[in-house]
Amino acid sequence: MEFPAVVTIKRGDTIVWKQMDDVEHTVTSASAEQRYDSGVLKQGKSFQFTFNVPGTYYYKCSLHPIMRGKIVVE
Repeated sequence: MEFPAVVTIKRGDTIVWKQMDDVEHTVTSASAEQRYDSGVLKQGKSFQFTFNVPGTYYYKCSLHPIMRGKIVVE
């Protein structure tokens, strides 16, 4: 799963993460303001979350903490 460094979206947009890697990953919030966790995603699975509150949100793979990204909600 490749994480982009920064994604900018509008309030109310939904992001879908698609797990295309052959190694398991998670999508886990690293911001206290909005909490989400995909659980372990196997290849071919996806996870989605709708961001309803403007702000900056960080996320990571809990299995591979070096994999992380940022979502800016306008």
